[in-house]
Amino acid sequence: MGVKFFGAFLIERGVITPEQLFEALEEQKRVNLKLGEHAIRLGYLTPEQVEEIRKLQKREELRFGEAAVRLGYLTPEQVEQLIRIQKSSHKLLGDILVEKGFITKEVLARELKIFESEQRAYMTEMVYLPEGVKNRDFINIVVDLGKKFLLRTVDINTKFGDFTFEEYVKRGDYDVQVDTAGDVKMKVIFSPPKKLPELLVREYGIPDSPELRKDAVNEFMNVIMGNAVAKMERLGKRISISVPKEPDISSKCLKYNLVSPDDTYTFYFLEL
Repeated sequence: MGVKFFGAFLIERGVITPEQLFEALEEQKRVNLKLGEHAIRLGYLTPEQVEEIRKLQKREELRFGEAAVRLGYLTPEQVEQLIRIQKSSHKLLGDILVEKGFITKEVLARELKIFESEQRAYMTEMVYLPEGVKNRDFINIVVDLGKKFLLRTVDINTKFGDFTFEEYVKRGDYDVQVDTAGDVKMKVIFSPPKKLPELLVREYGIPDSPELRKDAVNEFMNVIMGNAVAKMERLGKRISISVPKEPDISSKCLKYNLVSPDDTYTFYFLEL
């Protein structure tokens, strides 16, 4: 069965059309403003300050409000107010589909019940790995950070998918590996779809070329691994990481997918 998003689920069941989903998603994007957009609308922040906050979020694991407070742009009280406003105005995809007349409330309730029943195993905010996996805390942290930085850097929302144990297969020219040493000895590969490097060069503000796309993916992996090491240090673990390099794994390892509506972002872990 695998992890699914509600819109794709409705299309598969013939409840809505792809065109209706696209229209609803565009409306959802229009009405569900980000925290920074609310802050600009209320005059709390300038667009330039929002961009500075986003730059910090691309380097460190910080929520928008945390980054804004650290930079001195917002007070904790202003952040709380913005969060309340954001929550009160938020619209779910199903409600928008009903508002547009694409489905009825009764159909929405029925389909949500079926969807939640099928997807219950994947509806989690944590990466679950069995007790027997060595260094599972570190693996959990890396995958969780991958999910967060995909959202905060290039606005790609993913869900935690299944993990398997299988041989690494190179996906393309942008696969990158970082090795760890110290208290955690491991080879970690990030295997992104082709579109991610294109988005990263744009977000990092660098010229576009095959070489610089590779550099952008390397930098993205550096950010994930650097933040993972920092979190592990707070748990009392001392870890060093190598510079990003070409993958050299040829054996069976743990494979973990992050799933977006139209792509998969894969991590491989080989414990040494």
